[in-house]
Order: sequence, then C-alpha cells, then structure tokens
Amino acid sequence: MSHIQTLISKYSSAIALLLVFIYIGNVQAHQPVDTVKEVANLIEKHYILPEVAVEVANKLRIAAKAGEYSKYSDTPLKLADALTKDIINYSQDKHFYIEYINKKTEQINWIEQWLKKAPSKNFGIKKIEILKGNVGYLAISSFYPLDIAKQSIKAAMELIQHTQGLILDLRKNGGGDESSTRAILATFLPEGHEGPLFIESRKEKKLMGIPKKLDWSRYSQQKKLVIILNNRTFSAPESLAFSLQEMGRALVIGTNSAGGAHMTDAPLTVSGGYEIGIPNKRPISKSTGENWEGTGVIPDIESNDMNALETALKQFDKPKK
Repeated sequence: MSHIQTLISKYSSAIALLLVFIYIGNVQAHQPVDTVKEVANLIEKHYILPEVAVEVANKLRIAAKAGEYSKYSDTPLKLADALTKDIINYSQDKHFYIEYINKKTEQINWIEQWLKKAPSKNFGIKKIEILKGNVGYLAISSFYPLDIAKQSIKAAMELIQHTQGLILDLRKNGGGDESSTRAILATFLPEGHEGPLFIESRKEKKLMGIPKKLDWSRYSQQKKLVIILNNRTFSAPESLAFSLQEMGRALVIGTNSAGGAHMTDAPLTVSGGYEIGIPNKRPISKSTGENWEGTGVIPDIESNDMNALETALKQFDKPKK
C-alpha cells in the first residue's frame, strides 16, 4: 500500500464523520421551525398594524411548534408558498409575501423578474386609442418606476392631450411603483395641488408627496376623467383611483377593486435564503381617515367587465359637473 493510500485509509473515517457533522449543521441551521420563528419576529417588529402583527406572529409560532411546517424541510419553495398563504390568511393582508431565492440557480425575486419584463410590457402602457367623440382611452397594466417608465408615460400623455375626455383603464393592473403612480396622479391635478392622502408608518404620519413639475403637460381640469376598475386592480392603481375619486376629479366605474391599501418597502432577508415583504406603511385619507384596505375602491357606477367600457363612454354624453 502506498503512503497516500495509507493516509486516505487512516483519515477516511474522520473525514466522513466531519462531512456528516457539516451536513447536519447545515440542515439544522435552516429547519422550517427556525425560519418561521424568524419570520414571526420580523412581522411583530415591522408590520403596520401592531396588534395584528402580534396575533399573526403568535399563530405562526404555535403552528411551527406543532410541526405544521416540518414537512417542508427539503422543499424551501413550498415552505415559502405555505407561509405566504398562512400569513395572508391570518392577517387578511394581500401585500405579504415570502420568497426563496436560490443564488446557485440564479433564481431572482419577483421584483427583479417584474423589472426585467418592463421593456416587453412597454413600461406598463398597454393600449392607447382615440374612441368616438374624440374620447381618449389609456390602459395601464402596471406602474414601473418612473426613472425607467418616464418616456413611455410622456408619450402616452402627449397623445391624449387633445382629447375631449379620457377613460383610464386600470383593470388587471396588479400594482407597481409609487413614483409613477404619483406622477400620473399629478397629471390630472392643478400644478402645486396637494394629494388627498397621508402616509402613516409606526413612527410617523406625513402628507403623501406628489411631483410639482412634470416632463409632460397636465391634463386639463375642464376635461372629464373616467376610471375603470375590477377585482384584479390592486395596490398602486387603487391608490390612484381612490385619490382622484376622493378629490372629485374622476368618476369610477366597474367593480370593487382588490383592496390592497398597505405599502411594502424592499423585502427583508430571512436566514436560509428567504426574503419577506412586510407591509409597513398605509395611506390614510386626509378628510375621512379611511382607506381601501380590505374593501377595495368602491365604484361610483357598478358595471361588469363586459359592459364597463360602454358604460364609461356613455358618461361623455353627459355634461361635466
């Protein structure tokens, strides 16, 4: 037997035992019960509604202690899905999410995936059309960050400038970035006008800022604005519709929207390769103290998807109030 073979034989058992300890250590470090406890702590610390945060966190801890997540020890993607569903169920807040990010396979989070698709989605500008009677129609599918969507939004706003009124279709718009939402809100308000919402966190409440200057012309206050919603209109587009409706600037048509008023910053890191999005802010109406969380934006005129556009067009046969 060679000297090398002798060394291998001598230390093989020790090496094998060391590998076992390393494996066990890694598994123990990322057990579902530990992940759930960390998630519960983060929710308790950051969620916008403190009392609900405690309730949700405690339910997660109880479920973890009972072994409800043990079956996901080897399936982190399924654990992320299960936790997301449970947290949304416990909180009734659709903005919560948990993702497993696998860097080895270059799996990216949903925000990065969404941003990569922006050019192919025309940065959210889905359709522009001039309908009968010179009524503009603008469908927006998503609100991408203003720094990348600015040129597409500007082109859309220039095309509808000379219409006699506008239908803004926000159906199936699942949300997006505050910067574009607020710029589009400012488009339909007089220059220097304040928005109708406060933004509240656990630490402070401040007026929602909207841009004072735009890279495109504002839409005339003398022109009628009609917004179409449905139950798949969620988050940022709800904020836009709620604000314009609250200020008497727009008539809202369709069905109640999805009811996601709370706001989420960048996701927080959880050990084991997870990320969690925790709603940590909420908009509050300056006049009523209310928002659309859970209820959705309630339309002025109810209409199903099939008839919503026709119903919207009929509003232009009536004089603007």
